[in-house]
Amino acid sequence: MYVDGQCVSLDAGLGSIPTVLLQTALIRAEKVNGVWKMVFYSRDAATETFTQLRATPLPLANYPFCDEDAAFSDGLVVGWLLGAVIVAAWGYRVLRGLVR
Repeated sequence: MYVDGQCVSLDAGLGSIPTVLLQTALIRAEKVNGVWKMVFYSRDAATETFTQLRATPLPLANYPFCDEDAAFSDGLVVGWLLGAVIVAAWGYRVLRGLVR
């Protein structure tokens, strides 16, 4: 999945969702039995205890996933283009030296 323009694992991406702490509630993403869920807790401010209210599965279809093969191909194309520019500059310099 993409987080801030970088390809990271699903666990790293969903684990970086910030926890929301309110006066009466706590909301955070947790991995429950291998499934990522948004878990809602009620908060007792006097005793600072939390009671789980519900856990809702995260809609993973809303998160863009990485295509590592496409990313590799993009990097390969950029690498070949950079190499071609370097070879062209070298060739220009050699030809310019031959003309003199």
